[in-house]
Amino acid sequence: MSELTRSRIQLEYDQMSRNTAEPIDPYKFAVYKIMGRCELNKRTLPHITSSTEDWLWLQLCLVRESATSSVKSGGDYRLADLQKVLQKYGPEHFDPHRANPWNYMILLLLTLQFEEVVHQLYSSKYQIEAVHLAIGFASHGMLRTTLDTKQQESL
Repeated sequence: MSELTRSRIQLEYDQMSRNTAEPIDPYKFAVYKIMGRCELNKRTLPHITSSTEDWLWLQLCLVRESATSSVKSGGDYRLADLQKVLQKYGPEHFDPHRANPWNYMILLLLTLQFEEVVHQLYSSKYQIEAVHLAIGFASHGMLRTTLDTKQQESL
């Protein structure tokens, strides 16, 4: 997107967020936030991200991995930042009653944290599932093993 378009989106976003007299369409607000990458320090929209899935969708929309994203889009929010947020929250946040540990596992999978999925499952009563997933991940090159780490350090 051109810098002119992004600055126009930013201007309208700022006007919407300051104008409390008129009701704001929360979905329009979300589109402006995502397209213009506005206020990346505030990564939630409580009126439309009421579920974990909606919250994760917004987070994944805001993630950018290109080297020029921070220069051109007014902020830097990478997948590694989102992964740290999920690890900081931990499984207790997404499954407070410990009724379904798979909720947290799915979030970890969707954010490419394969090693953490295996670790979390193995640390709970799902050790067999952890081993099966680890075998599948490793066979497809998705799991960093000890050998991989040593090879990376030698490079």
